[in-house]
Amino acid sequence: MKNIFLFVCNLVLFSLVAQSQSLKINNNWELGATASLFVNDVDRRLIRSPNSMLITLEGVENRTSLGGGVFLKSWHSRRLSSLIELQYTAMNMQFRQKKRDGIGDSILVRKDSYRYAQLNPMLGYRLFKGLSIYAGPSLNILLESVGRGRQVVTGRWVAGKTLFDDPGSIYGGDVKPIVLGLQAKMVYQYNRLAAHITYFSMQQRMGRWYEKRTNPVYNDFYFSSWQFGLAYSIVK
Repeated sequence: MKNIFLFVCNLVLFSLVAQSQSLKINNNWELGATASLFVNDVDRRLIRSPNSMLITLEGVENRTSLGGGVFLKSWHSRRLSSLIELQYTAMNMQFRQKKRDGIGDSILVRKDSYRYAQLNPMLGYRLFKGLSIYAGPSLNILLESVGRGRQVVTGRWVAGKTLFDDPGSIYGGDVKPIVLGLQAKMVYQYNRLAAHITYFSMQQRMGRWYEKRTNPVYNDFYFSSWQFGLAYSIVK
């Protein structure tokens, strides 16, 4: 799915560039491309966590990622506008997975990446010339998930499944294929080039990890992120 999504984005961009000189569009519309740096924030919520847990997740850390896509903007008046973004995002995290096996503790450092196609319809208001704010819902469709693990003893990184896709005899997990979120964006635009700062927050859990027992232990994960990026209006 990721390759199909990237192909569609490239096809749209190529078409826009090829036709930008001859395409006649009302001045109220803009088409363009955007690229962003994502500073991810992982929120792990323990639903139930007894002292007898055999496996614990420790030191959950945030990791940055890159993303980009295309956008369509429409001005409805001098102040009001709407914006639709279709972009590729990666939400990354790193943590330590500690297992008690009765002999000693086994520690695995994991780096997981969850890659989404993100559709963001927003409404905007221009504060003054060049500066606008936008807000709206976000639909996130999971394209793929990639995981890597490193045993502290050996120090070697090994590609494998993510935390939620790597079921074991005493634990398991699931990740949602579609997650809803909210986001707000501030944009400063000069001619065709714009800089933006965006805050995004998932309103649903993206995944759940649990121990298999009579009374399961649940860890729910939510993502939020700050996005810093640039946008360029190919057709304006």
